[in-house]
Amino acid sequence: MDPRAALADLPTFIALEATSVLTGHRRGASFPLDLPYLQSVVQAARAYATTSGDSERSQRRIECVHQSRLRLQTTQVSVDELELDPLRETSARIRDVAAQLPEVQFLRESYPGDAVVVPEWLRYGRSVEWGLRVYLFRGGEAPAPETVVDRNLEAVVDGSRSEFEEYQGRLHGYPDCCIDAFLERASDDERPEARSVAPLADRIDERALGGSSSIETVLPEFFASDHADAFFAREFFPEPDCETAREMGTTVFDAMTAHLDTTLVRDFFRLNYAYCYAVAMTLSNASVAAGAGRPGAGDLAAEHQLWYLPLGTTAAMPRYD
Repeated sequence: MDPRAALADLPTFIALEATSVLTGHRRGASFPLDLPYLQSVVQAARAYATTSGDSERSQRRIECVHQSRLRLQTTQVSVDELELDPLRETSARIRDVAAQLPEVQFLRESYPGDAVVVPEWLRYGRSVEWGLRVYLFRGGEAPAPETVVDRNLEAVVDGSRSEFEEYQGRLHGYPDCCIDAFLERASDDERPEARSVAPLADRIDERALGGSSSIETVLPEFFASDHADAFFAREFFPEPDCETAREMGTTVFDAMTAHLDTTLVRDFFRLNYAYCYAVAMTLSNASVAAGAGRPGAGDLAAEHQLWYLPLGTTAAMPRYD
């Protein structure tokens, strides 16, 4: 299977994440189907329509996203008690709603493997919040959606988020050493996100971050360090000096460049780091909810907006063609 052709219709960052899954170098990948994602797709589609004149295709994507956003915003969810059975029933209703979302249908039609869409719950004291997460696996290798939901709900009810995060890490094929280190969150220690990005922090030009500069300008000397190889996934915070993560990243890089333009893959690694850096800085500077501070289209560099266009469109850009 040629990933570039098979994943051409998917948003670029999803297609790039999924490439190493389809080539067998990672078990799975995932991303939140949330408001920042939907807003970023619309922003990128509008910008592309303005510059390319391809308004018809862009409008179809915008309408797909708008319908999905409206459906999500009008979905009423009430949780009166933190017990497994009522949470399971509510999760089943949310999954039924998700299956009808135009964006979910589009993603499933555009991905050649198994796309598992489930509610993801977060607990804050005695209250809970939910969102949608899309997991991508090779065909026939996905866990049952009920299993993923149950592992999440058990952690919510027990107040043991770390157990679910460990399970998630293994679903994504992350190195065990990095998963274990990430879960060690002593209250008086540096957050694992900040610890992960620290070795390369002096290579990022914060003045260029978030503007119209190229990601090469934001991270001009990124690949001069071996640490760069470890950022092979968008939401993965590798442990500093983890040789396993670097070796895995090198393998993923080689697998991706066998099918995709090398500059595109290098930008993928650069933007993965910039994404992790932005999240780490947000989490380090304030007490915020999980998911807060997630960068949207164009928040990191000029190429970041392209990440929400179809891979086929991005790959045909002069920078990557």
